[in-house]
Amino acid sequence: GAARDPIQHALPFLFIEPDIVKQVIKYTLKEVQEDGKIPYGIAGNGMIMPSLWDPSDLQLWLIWLISDYILLTRDSDFLNEEISMYPIYGRKVQKKTVKEILFLTYEYFLSVIGKGKHGLIRVASCDWNDMVITGFVPEDKQDEVKKVGESVLNSAMTIHVLSQFSEMLSFLGLVEKSEEVKEFKQTIVKPLKEQWNGKWFKRAWLSDELGWVGDDMLWLEPQPWALISEVLDPSQVDVLIKNINELNRNPSPIGSILLSKTIGSQVESAGMATNAGIWPSINGTLIWALSKFSGELAYEEWKKNTFAHKANIYPDIWYGIWSGPDTWNSSFSEYPGHTLFAKYYMTKDPSDKTEGLLSMGINWTDFPVLNLHPHAWPLYNIIHLIGLQITNNGIKFVPKLPKEEYSFQSLLIKFQKQKSGYSGWYHPKNRGTWEISLNLKNEELIKVKAVKVNNKITDYTISGSEITFKSKDSINWEIEF
Repeated sequence: GAARDPIQHALPFLFIEPDIVKQVIKYTLKEVQEDGKIPYGIAGNGMIMPSLWDPSDLQLWLIWLISDYILLTRDSDFLNEEISMYPIYGRKVQKKTVKEILFLTYEYFLSVIGKGKHGLIRVASCDWNDMVITGFVPEDKQDEVKKVGESVLNSAMTIHVLSQFSEMLSFLGLVEKSEEVKEFKQTIVKPLKEQWNGKWFKRAWLSDELGWVGDDMLWLEPQPWALISEVLDPSQVDVLIKNINELNRNPSPIGSILLSKTIGSQVESAGMATNAGIWPSINGTLIWALSKFSGELAYEEWKKNTFAHKANIYPDIWYGIWSGPDTWNSSFSEYPGHTLFAKYYMTKDPSDKTEGLLSMGINWTDFPVLNLHPHAWPLYNIIHLIGLQITNNGIKFVPKLPKEEYSFQSLLIKFQKQKSGYSGWYHPKNRGTWEISLNLKNEELIKVKAVKVNNKITDYTISGSEITFKSKDSINWEIEF
């Protein structure tokens, strides 16, 4: 898989087992080239994988994971650890600190990936969607698109990732660098907002000849990131969520569909993979986005993306019950609930032959299990259902889960809602003074009798809908009604 894949799979370990996250970060840092480039993937015994694609989003995923790891665990010492850069063997091995390689990848993102003429982040040969050019653009036009094309998905993701990066730099005391990152992030906001067409965000700019993609149909990929990055006004949020529900979510029994309709010229069959299939990786961002505005919708989408739910809908398809692939066929497909394969290998009808990967006999049905996306994203989304947000000086909860009582706990984080109040813990690696805040309903705030930290009553403040308190080091807290 791509370098972004193990990074995604590490996300739930941020709060379950942070040391695993550190190992994934180290592995990815060892792939980084001298100029900050990250290869598509690694094959064999540590060799760069031959690939059709040179993605434009890999630096974003790494910056995001490192930023959230540092902010959540407060393990700032990790940034000073030395890493052997690729190639990691031989006399000429170059070593740099985690922080140095992180800044190297950021500079590569700015100067090599960069922005196009509309002020959006370039798409290069692909973004998250490997097939966004290879599968949708005529072959004789692809070189031009790789030079000038721009990705609305990358741009929306950039705003959130650089917000977290700036927060992390602020936490580290690197105020000037934090402001520099924040300033670049702001240059993306206006160009992104200009891609709102009154119904949803467009998907990408290809070239002067080919124009925009995604004006006439809803491509799901950039929409959640735009919601997460909070670039829309409330009325636009309502319109976007309404259209996602009607066009992508409601027609599907097992999770939102990537496209609101199929594309006839795509190399993948209708309803499969990037031609309007279902992707847990993208639906994970959708659940996160919905959780910011509607706990009910987020929880509903979360349940629809679980193995348990798929087993009820498609009990005769063995995969998807205890494990599965990275994509399911949608209701647009002749074979809904299955995964990507070439129909020709069943029918032997020459008219069913396709181009691209499937023409080479590569079918997801050959080994349709043990992809980690459908495992990792539902776990990671738990923190969105409980409303966890990470800041440069602590953590914040904006609980939206539509349940009267529930509890989540890990070694790092606990959050419990009961009729008698809220409680939890925060156990970061390093010492410091941390701020805990909860955004609560007014009827809850007026019931607050006391706040306890480590079994002692402590001071707190209420401002608007937020109750906030501080303490040092490892914190066990209670809000009593």
